[in-house]
Amino acid sequence: MDNITKYLNGIAYKFPKGYPDMNNAQDVLLLETLLSEVLGEKFSLQEVNTAEGNKFIEDIIVKNSEKLGFELDRLDDQNRLYFKGIPSKGQREMRVDLIKLLSNLFPDNDFINITKETPAFTVVIDGKKHKFTVKGAGSEYGTSTIQKEGLVIFFYNSPINELFTPESLIENVKVLSGKYYDGIGTKPDQVKLLLSKYIENIESAANNKTALAILNDPLSSAIAIKKAYGNESPLITGNGTFNEVKNTGAELSGLDADKWNPGDVFLQLADVKYSKAQSLSDPDTIKPITEYNKNFVIEWGKKDNIDDVATSFVSISLKNERAAAGKGKGYLKGFDPASKYGKIKRGVTSYNMTDDEKEYSDENLKSEITKLKQEIKSEIESNGKGVKYNPGPTPTKRSQLLAKYASLKILKFILIEVAQGGGLGIEKSLGAIASYAASLTGVNCSFFKVAGNSTGEATIKTFPAESSAELTKGKEIEIIDRGTAGSIQIKLSLTSLDSISNSTEEFDFIMNIRSNGTGQNTIELNTTK
Repeated sequence: MDNITKYLNGIAYKFPKGYPDMNNAQDVLLLETLLSEVLGEKFSLQEVNTAEGNKFIEDIIVKNSEKLGFELDRLDDQNRLYFKGIPSKGQREMRVDLIKLLSNLFPDNDFINITKETPAFTVVIDGKKHKFTVKGAGSEYGTSTIQKEGLVIFFYNSPINELFTPESLIENVKVLSGKYYDGIGTKPDQVKLLLSKYIENIESAANNKTALAILNDPLSSAIAIKKAYGNESPLITGNGTFNEVKNTGAELSGLDADKWNPGDVFLQLADVKYSKAQSLSDPDTIKPITEYNKNFVIEWGKKDNIDDVATSFVSISLKNERAAAGKGKGYLKGFDPASKYGKIKRGVTSYNMTDDEKEYSDENLKSEITKLKQEIKSEIESNGKGVKYNPGPTPTKRSQLLAKYASLKILKFILIEVAQGGGLGIEKSLGAIASYAASLTGVNCSFFKVAGNSTGEATIKTFPAESSAELTKGKEIEIIDRGTAGSIQIKLSLTSLDSISNSTEEFDFIMNIRSNGTGQNTIELNTTK
């Protein structure tokens, strides 16, 4: 006899029928009370945790992450929400405050706050309660993307020109209280919120290596910009001019805005010199985007464009020391059968998981994963001469099964819809996605990657306008499919062509197809060089 049965037999006398009648509200209430006493926390038999509940929560949180000020890191299969910027241990008050913010996202008052034990909440969806626990991920001084970009602008505007030491941080606490927010755009309050943690606990923060590093990383980027350009020109993001330029470039290039121009901030040297109308009407321009790209500086520290004319902006992509090179999933949009043909072709409907697929049983997922591995292996053996693929074992955890299925679905889409449907072949398709992720598209504007360094000088990498890349000749592509993870890694090498100097440079990359915490998978490019 198992323990549950023993327990139910032991309490059977408490119920009129000699057992809990689950159709009787009083019996259900009594059973909930008895179980709550045993567990030491409130227990509800009406609470369920389903895929629908997970998707409902994810969609709302991801859509409103800027409003919350916290970015969702992941939602696991035990309904635990992990947020970036909240420590994994301690800081219960921060999690409780986050729950209060979350409650504002549910106007129908179906939100029930549970803060007596572990910070948690329930949401009623279609008459059923779904319980979620708020967990943490990272340091209490962790930053969102908005805060990181905002800190670079804050420090650029400030008089600080050296990295903080514990002593200098304490000495410059008044700087952190300064009004150096011009150019941050719509979210300066998020930067203020972060800096307030330092101001209120300055000695503790100064002696916290993580806290110090979190400030010094964006500070190093700000110092690098000031060394090259001073700080007389405004550094901007998320405002009218920034968004207008990005949107125009996207329209003229036919790419997503961040692929045409990965810049997170612009140093604005002057007003826009090459307008959309001018770019469209100039008879000497082969492509309108070529003319519009002249709005951007091509050499770090200079103010001229490709025609040696003083121009409008320095486009700066802000990266930390370990940042990914770029995202590549957007490349797949043009190959989706739904958009290309208006109906299903070649047995592939999309590269994203459907709601039905998210609800597959574990056994169904395992079966589908096995089938996908076989199809992918067969396709590569037939049409991928320079590609190595040895499928590993299937994961056992549900979260990994879902992620693996999603990864394999994307990979199959690439092999069928992109490689076959686009006529590129397997090798060139993988190379094209990697080039897209790295913004080496042949139509991109010139930009600079400024990689912050928490202990030293930031590094600057130049990406000339309209540069491109192709697979490095003679280098094999390896697809790694481990059984202990839901992701798939693709090792490959690209050779970039500088459109200005005609010089080439070889890069080794790992392209990850992995979960992004939203119920879908992303394609992320990381350099190994």
